Amino acid sequence: MEVSTINASGKLAGLLSSITILITGSLIFLKSMTLDMSTFIRVCEVSIPGGICAGILGYMMGKILEAPHHSKKSKSSKNIKNNRPKDLLIDDLLVKDIDKSPIQEPELGATRK
Repeated sequence: MEVSTINASGKLAGLLSSITILITGSLIFLKSMTLDMSTFIRVCEVSIPGGICAGILGYMMGKILEAPHHSKKSKSSKNIKNNRPKDLLIDDLLVKDIDKSPIQEPELGATRK
């Protein structure tokens, strides 16, 4: 018999969806102050889609947490710089001297024509 383990993404998805269903259901029941069929249907209409959305969000957050962390020390900054796409404006600002302005300011003694 195989023992299955629930990973962090499944635990986080279950936790967030359960909390969402409990909070929305209790708020709707407390607001209506009656326990009848229309209130129950309203709770199901709101809580089930909210629980599904929160579960999907929790699953994605768990997958991000489970992903292996890449060490920045293992790669040199030169390799990281070469692998990223070119952003010409930023590269120009970082590489070229910012003090050199493309606009030429007139000298103090110069006269205009």
